[in-house]
Amino acid sequence: MKLSPDEYEPGTQTPKWAVVVRTLQSGNYQDFVSLILQGANIGRQDEVEGWSLMHLAAEYNDTQMLGALLKMQASVSVADRAGRTPLHRAVAANSETCAAMLMKAGAKLDSSDSQGNSPLHTAAICNASAGILTRLAGEAGSTELTNRKGNTPLVEAAINRSLDAAKHLVALGANAGHANARGNTGVHAAAANNDVDTAAVFLRAGCKADACNRFGVAPIHAAAEKNSAEMIDVLIRHKCPVDKTNPNTGRSALHYAASADATSAAKCLVKHNADVNLLDNDRTTPILLATQHNSERAASMLLYSNANLNQPDRNGTSALQYAKDANRAGIVDGFTRFLCR
Repeated sequence: MKLSPDEYEPGTQTPKWAVVVRTLQSGNYQDFVSLILQGANIGRQDEVEGWSLMHLAAEYNDTQMLGALLKMQASVSVADRAGRTPLHRAVAANSETCAAMLMKAGAKLDSSDSQGNSPLHTAAICNASAGILTRLAGEAGSTELTNRKGNTPLVEAAINRSLDAAKHLVALGANAGHANARGNTGVHAAAANNDVDTAAVFLRAGCKADACNRFGVAPIHAAAEKNSAEMIDVLIRHKCPVDKTNPNTGRSALHYAASADATSAAKCLVKHNADVNLLDNDRTTPILLATQHNSERAASMLLYSNANLNQPDRNGTSALQYAKDANRAGIVDGFTRFLCR
């Protein structure tokens, strides 16, 4: 490839970095090889983001360019400013061939980016192909590597709604019951996302439906807040008690549903015989909590499900009294109509 004088670094016969990058991006293999033979600096990194030619070739799924760089012994371990190696980039682009080439050249499967994510974490986050997941999981223990949040690749799959990746990682033997630094399991993540299918993958693989995190929150509590009756049904079907309480607060899923005005969840819980008058650690009932949060629909639904309006909390205040004192006009009106039937 013949270059004009202004395409060389000043005072040298070395092709400018921008020319080399542009040629790689264009996919012109012959010109790219010509530039390498003319002394192009294949180890240089972008001054802002830190990516190298190896990163670009992997990201563009360009096996020819990557092969040429590997023949010239370009580093497979070079990291960009975010700590990502070319293997991270190949995986994110779902390029199984480039990933295989990099692994054959010695790319480390336990390398981690600035968030502590290994290439397998990246694959799970991006819902990469089964082939990539299988290759990356081939090294003993790689499925149980944890990032800075304490998440394994399988938990990251749940967080990022990567259903296919979650299924494949479970099939590869990943631990479905792993809890991260906050005590959250994949079922917690799936419940927070209202992702019933992913939750089912974890539950069938043995993750406990009623596991509490460090804050005492169980998946059924998250499902109640998200107003997900379908998720609640799945969790109860997998042996989660309908009145599972947060050990720190004593609140049940019905308390969470009441405070969030989540009527679909509340109806589902009542259908499963949840205790509508269960007292939390402050002796607060779900209907009192609904009143405090001005959850009119939930308060009405609980009222017609035999909730006790007059049950006092630790301070002696009932739902009826609180509604009057706090001027909850809509709730007071609903309570009045119920009592005057």
